[in-house]
Amino acid sequence: MLQKFKDVAIRAGLEPWLRPVSDRLIGRRLDRDDLAAFALIAGLQRHAVCVDVGCHKGKFLDAMRSAAPQGRFFAFEPRRGGLALAGSHLVGALGANAVTRHDAVLSVHAGFRGRELTAAWPRSGAAWSLHEEDAGLFSHCFSAQRTGST
Repeated sequence: MLQKFKDVAIRAGLEPWLRPVSDRLIGRRLDRDDLAAFALIAGLQRHAVCVDVGCHKGKFLDAMRSAAPQGRFFAFEPRRGGLALAGSHLVGALGANAVTRHDAVLSVHAGFRGRELTAAWPRSGAAWSLHEEDAGLFSHCFSAQRTGST
């Protein structure tokens, strides 16, 4: 039930506003790495090219979009699908430890496919050129570039 609410909120473009409230309610705090990332993001130029590998729900991508409103954005996530899931079960053959093997499977289950990221991208009065596609065997790529003014 909670996941369905989250999915509806993301599709409606509410997630960037609801995330801080949710974080506060459950007592989640930014860690040192998050603070360092946000400090770097705050220094982006308006037309920066921004890349978020493992974008998940877009915490850093949202901040990049605010800091570089005329930028170009790329986000990469695991592809949710059978081949990627099979590959995630084989990362142990590469020498991955138990935590990484577990995370690989979870990441594929939480991944994206089709045009899910496009549907979740907040458009808020601006025209955007959005593109989404499979990238390699196991990844999913999303790109966005503003084509009009707000």
